[in-house]
Amino acid sequence: MKLSVFALLLTFLIMLSGCASSETHRNELASTQERQELKKESQKITKGMSQNEVKNILGNPDMVTNGKDGEESWVYSKMATEVSLSKDSGGAGFLLIGGGSSAGAEHSTNKTLTVIITFDSNKKVISYKYNENQF
Repeated sequence: MKLSVFALLLTFLIMLSGCASSETHRNELASTQERQELKKESQKITKGMSQNEVKNILGNPDMVTNGKDGEESWVYSKMATEVSLSKDSGGAGFLLIGGGSSAGAEHSTNKTLTVIITFDSNKKVISYKYNENQF
């Protein structure tokens, strides 16, 4: 009887600890999703579009710069951290004899996407490019 209560309590604690890290995991997935969405939406931009059309697709830019001859550039940027976890544990031994071992590894990768759209003095797209980096 004591062993089954102990096993039940242990299972509950393991599930609870998993829930604590799930919030971080959801945030990482959200930032990755935002970066992918920006990439997808930026591919709809074409030369000759107006600033209003671009704003309807991508929203407000993160930064605006003014250049020569009345040109204006809008910059959109998204960053995501993707984490890979691997874990190897002797969980069955832990439940049966009260001991066990575990080992694991974590690898994180930062990915950025920057979109730059340049408008002429008539507020029309003259160039657009995007750049992805991973570090």
